[in-house]
Formats: sequence, C-alpha cells, structure tokens
Amino acid sequence: MEKIKRKDGVKYRERIYIGGQEFKSPCFEKKSDAVAWKSVKLAERRVFESTGVMPVMKPTLQEMRFKAFAQWWLDHRVAPRSSSRTVERYEMNLRMHIYPFMGDLYLSQVTREHADQLVTKLRESNHNPVGTNLVLGVLKQIMSEAFRQEKILKYPFKDYAKVKEPKRADHFMSAEEIAKFLEANKGDPHYWLFVTAMNTGMRRGELAGLLWDRVDFAKGFIHITRLRDRNGLADRTKTRNSQRRIPMSDVVRQALMEMKAGALHPEYVFCTSYGKPFDEGHIYWYFQRAQKKAGLLNRYRFHDLRHTFASHFVMNGGSLYDLQKLLGHARFEETQRYAHLTPEHLAKAVNIVSFGGTPALAEVPAVAAATENPAAAAKQAEGLVAAANQPPVLKLVSPS
Repeated sequence: MEKIKRKDGVKYRERIYIGGQEFKSPCFEKKSDAVAWKSVKLAERRVFESTGVMPVMKPTLQEMRFKAFAQWWLDHRVAPRSSSRTVERYEMNLRMHIYPFMGDLYLSQVTREHADQLVTKLRESNHNPVGTNLVLGVLKQIMSEAFRQEKILKYPFKDYAKVKEPKRADHFMSAEEIAKFLEANKGDPHYWLFVTAMNTGMRRGELAGLLWDRVDFAKGFIHITRLRDRNGLADRTKTRNSQRRIPMSDVVRQALMEMKAGALHPEYVFCTSYGKPFDEGHIYWYFQRAQKKAGLLNRYRFHDLRHTFASHFVMNGGSLYDLQKLLGHARFEETQRYAHLTPEHLAKAVNIVSFGGTPALAEVPAVAAATENPAAAAKQAEGLVAAANQPPVLKLVSPS
C-alpha cells in the first residue's frame, strides 16, 4: 500500500496487476477504503483468470466518501468565513437530513435522484420550502466544491431547480408604529439600542459587538468590523461585505453621545442595565417586551428593524445602491427586495399616468387652487420639492 503525504492530510493508494495491466486506486482518506478497493479488484482478477474478461477501468479520481469530503468542506471552506451559527446550521442539516441519504456514498455516486429523494423526504416531514432549499443549498455547495477540486467528473446538480417558495411580504414598522413604540419605551434601558437599530439597519450581532473604539465621532462614522454571538466577541462579520462604515445621522450621533456620557461599560456601546455585555440572543426578548408595552397590534422580530430602516430609506428617496453599502449586502439582488413602495404610496402614484378621461379641473383640488392663486401654488410646489430633497431621518423621541 502506498502512503502519500499531502497538505490536506495523509492519503492511501493501492495498485494491482490484472493480465499485465496496472490498475491504480484513487487516493483514499482511510486505509480501510484502499483495502476494500483492492478486495474488489482481486475478485475481478479471479474473474479474468477464469473467463479472460478484462474488467473496465474507471477514470482515476481522488475518490472520497461524501461524508468525509463534506466534513473537509465544513472545516476548510465554511468555518473560516462564516459565523459559528452558520456552521452549526450546516452541521445540523448534514447530520439530520443529508448524511442518512448519501453519507456513505462516494462523491461520484451522488446523483440528482438522491436530491429528489431528499426533497421528497423533507416534504413528508412537513419541512417548509424555505428550509428545504437551505438543505439543498448545502448539498449543492459541497458537490460544487468537489467538482472544482476535480473529485468528480461532472457536477450532478446543474440547473437543478429550487423548491418553489411562497412569496413573502417584507415586514417593517410603519411611521405611526415607530412613533408609538418609541414614545412608550422612552424610559426603557434599551431605548438607545432600538433607536440605533432602526436608524442604521445594523444586525443584532453587530450591535451586541459594537465597541467604542469603532465609533468615530470626529468623522461621523460607525465602523462595523466585529460581531458578538453565543461564542462571544469575534473580530469578523457575517460576510466580507458586512465590514463597512455607516455614516452617523444626527439622530444616531445624539443617541451615541448621550450613551457615551453615561456609559455603563468601558468598552461595549450597548450593554445590560447591570453593565454586562449583551447576550445577542437576549436582545430579541427585550424587543418583544418593548413591543408589548407599546401595545403594537403587529408583532415584529428584532431583525425587522433592519427591514424597517431599509424600507423607510427607500420610501423617502434613498437609492438602492447606497442602501446596499449601508446594509453590507454582498449581492445587489439582496437589496432589490426593498425596491417597493407601501400601498399608500402606490395609491398616490397611480394617477401619475392617466390616459383617457380627463376630470373637470374644479374637481382636482391642486388644479383648482392653482387656478385661483397661481403664485401661492408655485410657492407651495417649491416647498414640496425642497422637502423631498431632504435626507430620510426617523424622528428621535428623547427619553424623559
């Protein structure tokens, strides 16, 4: 048996001669796999010796079992670039859903039929389409990496369609709900956390991991370079594009300056009323309690404050390109979900284009007013244009 030392570990390879022709095995992670390969070839040699039929030589690849390669992919491709929560979610999807179907198969044995069986099983287990597509995404990424490394000759999931997902409306707070929420919670110890979240679109982990050394009052920026999760503070962000600079609006500057003046922790910007760093998982419960206090009819996740910022930014004239930079989206397609208007805005906009019947001028208030007093109408129009050009800012309600 040949023992091969490589950067990614020790590999094992066997060889055998049948009818004077050399057959080499793929490089295996385990000795037992190389021994199993040789046992098969020995059986084929016995068949050749008795029948004279030469076995078909398959293309030599660095064959690995799916489970072994998936673990390598998780350790070397996912873990260094992703949060611990993402790694844990991938591990769970592999362990609970993917390994039972194909964990013991060689990479070259994985086919589209296995994906079909996986989808059917998930559907029978009442998995929703979104969760099913997440599991499929893990499988596709692993096999795509195997193809890039030439572990397989052909990628089996080319053009394999996702499970159709129901269209979900973006969930964000209206201006009235924001005002009601802030007014009811202006004495809450986490008030500034909520204000900063809805005025910056920062993620929960980014807020929990924000330290004062990343708040630049002189230049007016918040630097997002860290996050805090269940494993503590980490010098990384969710993705590479999540590292960004967020300009401080007047509202955010006021909030952070007041917090700095009464800081409860020497390093962390946001902390508990006891001066302890936030457990980012607890932020959700603080927000639920604050919503209950405000008496909101709709219920929102803390992450919906990020959607709230993005939606109001767009509705108030902000560009999608700027929004992509502020939110730290890696792909512009992620930001395009906010290219929408509320039903109220659409109702006002629907008459911008109106072919056909022309209403009487007296029935249109703006036209009637312009007819009676043209100078006043022109002055009003100038005021509207000036107001529209103002940057979108949510009104801050100061705590009593």
